Amino acid sequence: METLRITFDPWKEKIVFVEKYLSDVNTSQCIILDNLIDQNISENYFIKMDIEGFEIQALKGAENLLSGKSHIKMDICTYHNFNDFNDISNIVKNHGFNFISSDSYLLYFGEKDIPNFRKALLRADNRITCLN
Repeated sequence: METLRITFDPWKEKIVFVEKYLSDVNTSQCIILDNLIDQNISENYFIKMDIEGFEIQALKGAENLLSGKSHIKMDICTYHNFNDFNDISNIVKNHGFNFISSDSYLLYFGEKDIPNFRKALLRADNRITCLN
């Protein structure tokens, strides 16, 4: 947290640090996105997720936000788990988002060091009908 505070010091009046993990449950160590963002305010949001394989849990904790009236753009890493791209694309599609994958792939060495290529990033927008 100290490094993050130093990095974002020039914008400290615009930032609130929440020292919890994003998840699909609220506990003493975890919080859902729906509890962080006021659902009564229609805003524009950009959500970037690279949270080491917990992207799906974080999206499940944002059901109200993703279904709401806010304009949301997202960049979500999809290489941590084998089915991440398909699972994450299904979640965003079910909430009315259009999405594309990045052109890049990662060579991932998973279980038993068996290599496979995975799509690296999913870009989604709930207001644009065609993403390029």
